[in-house]
Order: sequence, then C-alpha cells, then structure tokens
Amino acid sequence: YPELQRIYQALGYPNGYFNDRVVQAIDSLLQTPEFDGPMMLVQPKVFYLYSDAETEDLPIGQKTLLRLSADQRSRLKARLRTIRAALTASATATQPARQPGS
Repeated sequence: YPELQRIYQALGYPNGYFNDRVVQAIDSLLQTPEFDGPMMLVQPKVFYLYSDAETEDLPIGQKTLLRLSADQRSRLKARLRTIRAALTASATATQPARQPGS
C-alpha cells in the first residue's frame, strides 16, 4: 500500500488517498443499474454505442459491467462488496477518522 499511495500522489493527487479512490470506483461499479434482456447497440462509426442515451451516459466501468451476464454481474458485485468491506475495515483500523468534506 505505501508504494501505491506514493505513486498515486506522484500522479497528481498529493492530498488524496489511493484507498479512497478505489472505494469510490467500487461504489460506482456497485451502482450499475440492472437491465432485463439484451442491450441494444448502434454503430454510427467504428465503435458501438448503446442505443439508449441514458445507458450511453453511464460511467465506463458501469457500461463494461453491462456487457456481463446478469449472473456474472451479480457474482462480481458480491466480490466487490467483499473487497470494499476489507478496504474500509483496514482503513478504519489504521487511519484516523476524517471529517466530512476533508
């Protein structure tokens, strides 16, 4: 972790915490909406896009999860919840509590 934190700060986040960013990314993935049935795509140029504008506007991680089957998404989200719990438990044990907004 110390090396990841050092690299994260060197990338331009001197006041940020790598674990916080990982938890934010996991939270975003866990908020991926559930859809029934196949996702409709269009190909206006080289790349495919979701035909539904709301779906196309989702974060890239969520759009990637939508490419998985419902069962795969469910299993991945369960694993992400486990990882998140481990990260936040260790962060709580090793870091002082931060004030909201800091």
